[in-house]
Amino acid sequence: DMSYTYDLYTPNDKENSSGTVTEKQPLSYADFENIFLNMEWDNYPAAPTITVYQDNELPLLWVALFATSENEDKARMFIMGYKRMEEKKGFLGFGKTTLKPKMTMHYTVGSEGVLKLFREFFSYDPAGMLTALDNCDREFQEQKGS
Repeated sequence: DMSYTYDLYTPNDKENSSGTVTEKQPLSYADFENIFLNMEWDNYPAAPTITVYQDNELPLLWVALFATSENEDKARMFIMGYKRMEEKKGFLGFGKTTLKPKMTMHYTVGSEGVLKLFREFFSYDPAGMLTALDNCDREFQEQKGS
């Protein structure tokens, strides 16, 4: 059975040059939703980061506050990083296939996009996860109106 753990990074200064990381704790999706929605995002000098691990290692998915809008709605934009092991072909496609870590970054405005992606992460369907990341990127481009 897949086990999930998380840690929480909280910055000490605006430059985010130092901070503290909690011990890894077991986590369910419901726990994550609770932590994420109740996070006091604006009470830190820089963005705290929630990192969730599958099987204590990779893949992992983290989320941090990227920006809060100046408007009255105070909409929040989040950045998420998805790190997993990916097969890399050897030299010019010859040779052995090796596994290398790969990280991609994704943005969303508001909580719903974050929760959608983490729900997918907790369902442990790697193909579904990649589809969810593509959808997240497409929705973000549409939100930006580009």
